[in-house]
Amino acid sequence: MRNMLKYEIIFLLFLITSLFSISGCSPKQQEAESQADTEPLLPFSLPVSFTGQIDCDTCEYVHVTLNLRSDGLYQLRKKYVYSSGETETESQMRLWRYDAGEQLIVLGKNPGSLKTYQVVDQETLRFLDKENTETKELSDYELYKQTTIDPFYDVVKIRGMYAAGSVHNVLRECSSGVTFRVDPSADFYAMDRQYRSIPHQKEEGLLVSFQGHLVSGNKANKSPEILVVDRFNRIYPDQDCSGYKTKKGLIGPTWVVTEIAGQSLQEMEHMQPPFFTLNADTNQVSGFAGCNRFHGTYLFKGEIFIFNKIASTRMACPKGTSVERAFFEALDSTESFEIQDDTLYLKNNRDESVLTLHARN
Repeated sequence: MRNMLKYEIIFLLFLITSLFSISGCSPKQQEAESQADTEPLLPFSLPVSFTGQIDCDTCEYVHVTLNLRSDGLYQLRKKYVYSSGETETESQMRLWRYDAGEQLIVLGKNPGSLKTYQVVDQETLRFLDKENTETKELSDYELYKQTTIDPFYDVVKIRGMYAAGSVHNVLRECSSGVTFRVDPSADFYAMDRQYRSIPHQKEEGLLVSFQGHLVSGNKANKSPEILVVDRFNRIYPDQDCSGYKTKKGLIGPTWVVTEIAGQSLQEMEHMQPPFFTLNADTNQVSGFAGCNRFHGTYLFKGEIFIFNKIASTRMACPKGTSVERAFFEALDSTESFEIQDDTLYLKNNRDESVLTLHARN
């Protein structure tokens, strides 16, 4: 019996070996070939810099520099040189992709603003006006591969989801999804101060826009590039990278009470459910408490979220007074919040939910 089992094992090993011999590949080789089939190969290694010079109707010439990075971002600089010796520079950093079928480098992702380059060979890119922009200045020119990488410290427009973390401040660039650490310098403090003043959940990213540039990290520690905020523009607390309105943020929706201290409003005396909205510019809260209208201020700092200076009208109501009293007590005990989908939970210092509200735009 043992001999039979031994021969069966030997036969199975022989069969497996034969199959690999027929295919001519080991499992690792097959995996590598499979990846090679799915990943388009460029005729040059990344990162890489291309440069060229093109004619200009309004200046002497335009010097173009194009960096293609391995993280999916491109960096493009157009330097206009005038006969007076003056120069003017336009720079940008966005997403790029490679069309292996047509051997095209495509800069950008939105129709109407794409720039396309034909890969002529491993040393040359030729600009193609695929969208018929009729810009003579940018038609029919070539860029040539450089032996070194342009460091590209140019200031460019940047949009991304910024988040202040417990260790590092980071930004996820919108077009590519690449995440960078943000340097606490220059106009960073204006952006971070506004970010921290807008109610949000811990380490939640908010959409920001600014002018900034990349600087090299510490090569000795192999640290990545760092993003510098040169000129902060604004924060969009209720939008994501696509520009769509979101209900995740505390600012924007009208929040309507559904439960107070775990008790449904249907079980309580009321005429109309309490609600409130928050104003990010003035840090004010206003709404309806169940009987009277009210207003006040709110404070958001770190993980603390509190209401203060609440004042209301003094109308006498046949119903809703018990709801209003419980509502104000809940606001007074609020110290933090949590949002799940379209539901807001205001919590006390024991992390217990004192108010449950639903978003209504």
